[in-house]
Amino acid sequence: MIVKTVSKKTQGTSNFGSLAAYMLDEKNAGRKVEDYRFTNCSFDQDNHNLAEIQNTQALNTRSKSDKTYHMVVSFQAGENPTPEILEEIENELVKAIGMERHQRLSVIHGNTGNLHIHIAINKVDPMTYRNVDPSFDKTKLQEKAAQLEKQFGLMIDNHTPNKEKMPRELGEIHSGIESFKSWVKSEAVQQLTETLARPEAKWEDLHKALGEYDLEIRQRGNGFVIAARDGKLFCKASDVSRDLSKAKLESKFGAFEKPAEIIEAKTRFGERSALMKEYWTEYREQSNENRSKKPVLLTELKRKSTQEKSTILSEYKKARGEIQAADYLNGKEKREKYSELADKKRKDLNVLYQKTQKQRNEIYAQIRHVSFKDHLIHKAIEGDTNALKLLRSMKPDQVEIPKDANVFIGKEGKPVIRTEYKPIITQSGDVIYKLGNRTRIMDQGNTIRITELRKESEYVQALMLAREKFGKSLDIQGSDEFKKQITAATIKYNLDVEFKDRSMEDARLAVSKVIDHAKEQEIEKSKSKRMGL
Repeated sequence: MIVKTVSKKTQGTSNFGSLAAYMLDEKNAGRKVEDYRFTNCSFDQDNHNLAEIQNTQALNTRSKSDKTYHMVVSFQAGENPTPEILEEIENELVKAIGMERHQRLSVIHGNTGNLHIHIAINKVDPMTYRNVDPSFDKTKLQEKAAQLEKQFGLMIDNHTPNKEKMPRELGEIHSGIESFKSWVKSEAVQQLTETLARPEAKWEDLHKALGEYDLEIRQRGNGFVIAARDGKLFCKASDVSRDLSKAKLESKFGAFEKPAEIIEAKTRFGERSALMKEYWTEYREQSNENRSKKPVLLTELKRKSTQEKSTILSEYKKARGEIQAADYLNGKEKREKYSELADKKRKDLNVLYQKTQKQRNEIYAQIRHVSFKDHLIHKAIEGDTNALKLLRSMKPDQVEIPKDANVFIGKEGKPVIRTEYKPIITQSGDVIYKLGNRTRIMDQGNTIRITELRKESEYVQALMLAREKFGKSLDIQGSDEFKKQITAATIKYNLDVEFKDRSMEDARLAVSKVIDHAKEQEIEKSKSKRMGL
């Protein structure tokens, strides 16, 4: 369980209302949201609670710092605590930083491979109206998170990460820029694996397979590294694949041998594949178009705003002159008219400012910069499976599947996107289908992970997706109840699948034989009736 605090700059919101709109995913009609709740508020209606929080913040007129504390609690892939546990975790974390009596909104998001909670807390104390900044909050939150993991049996996270040991790929996960190791894994590892699988393969075969990608394997320290031939880039061989460790390679090939010949490379790191080039070119063209369009729209908006402001000031000046020339008004009456006119000018200018600000925000929202990964996600949501392939080629190492997880397992099957289920697609290329308030099917490439299937129809949907992705023969891991329900749905709907799990397959075949026998008897009876027997 990871707990992060989000700064105002990072969250990209200016007040509690805009942060709440983001958390509740109002732009997408709440597709990300699984559940939410207001705490320490007085009303049953959400808009009243939101107004109450904002009114409480307005009572503090002295503080100029941000009045909203934003926290995100993220669980490891596959973890899906009950609503009661999530509520208790939230309460304990807020209590740990001394803000348990403050008003807050918490929202559960299920749009990524990791279930997470956004918590927005009003920093203005409802009793004293002081704007409170909790001291040593990060330390307190990490300590409490470690306690809660043990209390609720959650997977243990490192709450004191060593920045020097952070993976180099961390930045590329967010930006979509490939690291050398990721490129080797996505481009070359399949051919290397096939080479190693050949019984007659030798060191020279491995050198030739690497050479096609302008790579070579070298001895370094007590192990091997995969390096670019120019020597500038390299990574640990066992990080690319466990089969490339020194122990396994020498066990298969014997002592290390240098290549006998240098073959010409077909591709090399830094050269994009044809598919990558196609999407990258499209992305750059759209980015350049947006970059050139935005200043034009902003300039036009400024021109119109200046023109309207000039009209307001001109009308004000004209009206003031009329008051000044009015002989029927005495000095006191003129001063009152001037005051009324000045108030009207301020209101008109403020309305113009608010309108211009809204239009400017709409331009920024309409023509906002998106990362290359966001571009691929948008294409994938529309059903583009090639975009999904590219996303998955840039993802970090696969997370180990928890033993108690309910999953369909297979080698990287064909990418499938069921657009009719309105999927959510993450930056790692996970495709998430929400079938109910808590039910999710998560296609992660080489696995389809299931959480809380409750209806027979949901089991059928999961089976059909796995059949389309992995083929007829399915490898299933999970609880006995999960396997039982999957087998029952397969038999009832006569689905064309087989199970690698022997007990599941035996049960399927046994019932299928009974059903087939019953059908045969029914056919025989029908024949007998027609023959008058």
